[in-house]
Amino acid sequence: MNGIFLKNKKFILIILFILALISIVWIYLKSKGQGVTSLPTPIPRIFQLSGIAPKNGVDATIIPTTAIEFMFNKSIDPDTLVVTIDPETEFSFEVAENRRSFFVRPIPSWTIDQNYMIKIIIESDEGEKIPEIEYPLRLKKIIESDFNEVF
Repeated sequence: MNGIFLKNKKFILIILFILALISIVWIYLKSKGQGVTSLPTPIPRIFQLSGIAPKNGVDATIIPTTAIEFMFNKSIDPDTLVVTIDPETEFSFEVAENRRSFFVRPIPSWTIDQNYMIKIIIESDEGEKIPEIEYPLRLKKIIESDFNEVF
């Protein structure tokens, strides 16, 4: 009976040793993973124009009362906004609720086949400046076709 107990005792001790070793390795790896990790430093974004709608202002086929939207990657400071239109045209502007874009709307409308140059000077809320934005605009007449429908 002692022989069977000794064989089982050795087997049990080997299993306990292996389990203890696995536990130590697991605890070590677990504690190493919970250390202080530093987040990567965010790359600062520079203030820039991210888009204009309509994208192509030359030969644009838009309704003459359409507003031109200027979109930015950061919030703008509306107090620094300077808009000039050549030839001189009456307009209004509206800043979007998120302050990342604004609209230039003609009063009463853009003239078909007239070349316009819209120039924008603007700063971000943080005082960042960008070079003057120039946007050429010329509307072409929408051609009537048999496919036009009145809704």
